Amino acid sequence: MIRKSFGNTSATTWETIYEVPGSKRADWVMVYATNKSGAATPFSMRMYKAVADTTVDIFINKTLPGEAFFQMGGGFAEFISLQHGDRIESITPGVINIMCSVEEHNDIIQGG
Repeated sequence: MIRKSFGNTSATTWETIYEVPGSKRADWVMVYATNKSGAATPFSMRMYKAVADTTVDIFINKTLPGEAFFQMGGGFAEFISLQHGDRIESITPGVINIMCSVEEHNDIIQGG
């Protein structure tokens, strides 16, 4: 297992934060967003599922109050499973910063 974190800010169209590389699977374990402005600001996140060639909305236009933060996940056994080619995507105005944490695993069954 390898733990990684990725960030995003200032995208007016859907932008990829993380894509699961070949021969890997990953657990999306946490999202942390901060609003640097004094005004309430919306942001959106979704997951692209490669095998189905479709997107799944996680939240659309979630409003984050000014100078506030938002956290989803981070607890024991809280994760979204991702396969090769799946992506985490977001739209964030320039005042919102997003960090996503994932755990990557080799996609090989061991001890079989």
